[in-house]
Amino acid sequence: MKIRIFTVAAFMAYAAISNAQNTFPATGSVGIGTTTPNASALLEVKSTTKGILTPRMTKTQRDAIVTPATGLLIYQTNGTPGFYYYNGSAWTAVSVTGANTSLSNLAALTKVNVNLLADSDNVRSLGSLANGWKNVYYTGSLFSGGKRILGTNGQANTFLGINAGNASLTGAFNTAAGNGALFSNTTGYANSASGASTLYYNTIGYSNTATGFYSLYNNSTGHFNTSDGVYTLTSNTTGVENTASGYSALSANVVGNLNTAFGAFALQSNLGSWNTAVGNVALQNNIYGSRNTAVGFSSLNQNFNGQYNVAVGYETLFNNTNGSYNTAVGVEAGFPGGTNDNTTAIGFGAANSFANFSNFVAIGNSSVVNIGGQVGWSQFSDERVKDNVKKDVPGLTFINKLNPVTYNFNIHRQNDMTMKGRKDTLSWKGKYDIEKKKMTGFLAQEVEKAARDLGYDFSGVIKPVSPDGLYALTYSEFVVPLVKAVQELSNMNETKDTRIDHQQRQIDNLQKQIDELKAMMVINVAGGSANAVVTPRDANTALQQNIPNPFSGSTNIQYTLPQNFSTAFLIVSDKNGKTVKQISISGTGKGSVTIDAAALAPGTYQYTLLVDGKIAGSKQMLVIK
Repeated sequence: MKIRIFTVAAFMAYAAISNAQNTFPATGSVGIGTTTPNASALLEVKSTTKGILTPRMTKTQRDAIVTPATGLLIYQTNGTPGFYYYNGSAWTAVSVTGANTSLSNLAALTKVNVNLLADSDNVRSLGSLANGWKNVYYTGSLFSGGKRILGTNGQANTFLGINAGNASLTGAFNTAAGNGALFSNTTGYANSASGASTLYYNTIGYSNTATGFYSLYNNSTGHFNTSDGVYTLTSNTTGVENTASGYSALSANVVGNLNTAFGAFALQSNLGSWNTAVGNVALQNNIYGSRNTAVGFSSLNQNFNGQYNVAVGYETLFNNTNGSYNTAVGVEAGFPGGTNDNTTAIGFGAANSFANFSNFVAIGNSSVVNIGGQVGWSQFSDERVKDNVKKDVPGLTFINKLNPVTYNFNIHRQNDMTMKGRKDTLSWKGKYDIEKKKMTGFLAQEVEKAARDLGYDFSGVIKPVSPDGLYALTYSEFVVPLVKAVQELSNMNETKDTRIDHQQRQIDNLQKQIDELKAMMVINVAGGSANAVVTPRDANTALQQNIPNPFSGSTNIQYTLPQNFSTAFLIVSDKNGKTVKQISISGTGKGSVTIDAAALAPGTYQYTLLVDGKIAGSKQMLVIK
């Protein structure tokens, strides 16, 4: 049944006079502003100038409704104003204020075919701290403030940060995280950049790893570089296989290759190649030097153009600038030299007081009192590598000019002479104790003069290369003139021995004549012939030396007598020719007698074998107590 209601007043009047259970007809439709309500609507309100006004209330009033029906609709006037309906368990806003109204084509899986735009710039949020989105899937780039912050250009690339990997179109396997990281990369691949502006200008360089603000910033085509730290390798463009770790390490390197720097400012100014620096400010000022190795804080710090240097230790070879082929191991070892070459210093402060020496080896500092080992030092001495060999080394004439002395070192004065105005900063326990030690040696200037006076170019004197340098002596070089002196003494001794031997033979002949004269005197005393010949009777007559001799107890004298003789005596006489003992002997062939020292006073005695009044032999013996 259709009911036409002409005015709202009439309708409201009808409702007012009805009780609370009044309802619309069970069938049909009711129209307001129309006489032909839609058949599918129970109530149709139609107007082009007015709307339907639902109940308006505050949130408190809304929440006070007792047992609201599911689907109950009201308009909330405070809090978050808007239409709310009761969903059976809670009041729910019909729409969110400011919601995009262009989502008009939603279908299965919430399909959207229009751009989602905020109603005003920088006002709305997508999600919140309390309620965030679970996953976000996209195939383009993510922008913030009009700048791309996340993208995946090229193949298997990941770029995170404002303009990170901005130009990378074909490069692959790159990872960039940071503002402008890998900004210019085009075809470079397998690069990793972490930090603002890292590998910023890289275009085709590959396999580089940069970590830290401005790390490898200017690299364009360089590859296999590893840079870790703010401003590390920041100037590198085409250099390859460099490794830098530490603030500003290798920061100036442009084209240098195969350098390694660990430590803040290590190899900071470097333009060379094949250098290794480990330690803060190690090789900091190196520019053109190559193939240097510095391990330790500030080691080789001032090196500018020196090459092939090795420095290990705190401030080792610190002042070296252009010197090459130097090796120093030890805290502040090799400290003074700036342009020295082929210098080796080992030990704390070694060579610290010896400036301007090249081709020089120093072991230990000025307090060293002993250097030793199991064997001595050796040097090449093969005749096949020696030219202009001459036997012109002076011996005794040079040695006799030397002046051996004892002395004490004055290390303070030595440092004043050699440090060239530099302050001696090294200090250690017992540094000047060596000044108390009494030394033995020569004065180098005196040795130099002694050699010069003889026209001898003596290699044992090491002359200073500057007026304020120190003389030195190589004491092993003194062996050669000493050997020559010994040889000269040996020749002199041989000449003297020959002369002495000749004189001894003359003495022996004289002694023999004296002995014979003494024996003749003995013969006269013994009643022999005054004209007796002092020769053996025959070859079978002999007299042996007594054994033992000298003696203090008794001694044995052996003799040999001929087959035929009449008398034989063994006569003992003192040094004055006086006979003290006469022994008659008999028999033939070998025999012996024993002389007892108890009957003789200590001294020299002559014993003679007398056969048939002729001397067969005469010997001396010595009696001791």
